[in-house]
Amino acid sequence: KSKENETLKKENKSLRKIISKVDKSKLHELKTKLQKEEESPVQVEQNEEELDSFILAEKTAVDAMARNPLQNPIREILSLKAKVSSVDRNNSESKRSRLRMPLTAGSKQDSDLSETNC
Repeated sequence: KSKENETLKKENKSLRKIISKVDKSKLHELKTKLQKEEESPVQVEQNEEELDSFILAEKTAVDAMARNPLQNPIREILSLKAKVSSVDRNNSESKRSRLRMPLTAGSKQDSDLSETNC
């Protein structure tokens, strides 16, 4: 036990020497800097509340987008593309039918004229 006490005393002395070597002003400066960098409990609580409200708002927006496709920009874009492509298809079909109509109408008129002439 006495040997243990002696080794503890020696370690204690060496630690005290190390502690005394530390510049006290530097230690104080580091402590104040650390205190400034640390957030107060009030700030932490405010930040948590802001984060919770942001998360809630995002979840609400996502839910609303899922329920209403018109508010979902991606779905809206896809639906608009589908509408445009269907309008394009309709336009091209109507152009084709317009091109065919005069030919068929002309041939009917020609046949009608030929029947009346005969």
